[in-house]
Amino acid sequence: MQIASFIDNDVQNSLNGMTVSMWVSGCPHRCEGCHNKELWDYSFGENYSLEELKEIASRLITLDGITRNFSVLGGEPLDPSKVDELTELLKFIKSSYPDKKIYLWTGYKYKEVKKLECLKYVDVLIDGKFDINKRDLTLKLRGSLNQNIYIRKGKKLIKEK
Repeated sequence: MQIASFIDNDVQNSLNGMTVSMWVSGCPHRCEGCHNKELWDYSFGENYSLEELKEIASRLITLDGITRNFSVLGGEPLDPSKVDELTELLKFIKSSYPDKKIYLWTGYKYKEVKKLECLKYVDVLIDGKFDINKRDLTLKLRGSLNQNIYIRKGKKLIKEK
């Protein structure tokens, strides 16, 4: 999978505590006003095998004895070209660290992707394309008013009000 970068001590992309943020490359949405335009390019960053991603995630999640959550941003993490590999990575993380929260941002609407297996491992989903006309920098975890936050309650992701 093509990865733009990792941030090991991210406090911005989590509802509580620190998270490891993994920024994937490639995005079909190309939203006007996107602050990650370089991540539209599917070849930006470095290509990692699934085994390498598992090793990196494990190392960063437990770096310095502090256990972090895991966030996946982009680019578009749910792009069909990477969703199978992402599913295996998230399954590995959730089985290895069941108490850690997994966050995922996507430009797709939840109703478009809700049947994807990888969402079984996601605790917090932020959906929807960034809309510059609805931009609001005061929102938690979102950049525009049209985006939604879904939080896992048991086996379901429930839209936050």
